[in-house]
Amino acid sequence: MNISKFLKIYVGFCLILFNQMAYADEVLITNANIYDGQSDKPYFGNILIKSGKIISISDDISNAKKVINADGKIVTPPAGETILGGITRDAVLTIANDLGYKVEERPLSVDEVIEAQKAGKLEDMFGTGTAVTITHISGFGRNGIDYELPPVSERKISTHLKNELEAIKRNQNHSHKEWLVIVK
Repeated sequence: MNISKFLKIYVGFCLILFNQMAYADEVLITNANIYDGQSDKPYFGNILIKSGKIISISDDISNAKKVINADGKIVTPPAGETILGGITRDAVLTIANDLGYKVEERPLSVDEVIEAQKAGKLEDMFGTGTAVTITHISGFGRNGIDYELPPVSERKISTHLKNELEAIKRNQNHSHKEWLVIVK
């Protein structure tokens, strides 16, 4: 299996395409959020790569010369003083869990977001609301410095979540039919 064509792994905030791994003799990626093309849903596992080729994908953790902890997840501050809770937010977090994303609700500082962006790990940022459902955030600023995010066309997580939510709203996906009320 050629890594550059078949493997996408969410690392922290970032979708990283491991197409430059051929240089590494042996790498173990743990806690990877894996899309293998056989299912619509990702799953978590470990990937052993030798000489740029995937040797195995499993739950087993073996020793390798280099280990990368992917720990893919969506991080959101908890609803409270600065984050408005609501039906749409709850629905998006439920859908994310259903699709196999790790969702972590915890305090999230602006400094942490800036560090992720500077390190190239901030792959997506979006907000939720009743009218917009999911809206992409193109950038943010702090202390006179502007930080840009990847183009919306490259946003895999929010696009996936928005498509799933829209399909549920239009009764094309029946995973949460209890959310729909037929009005006569």
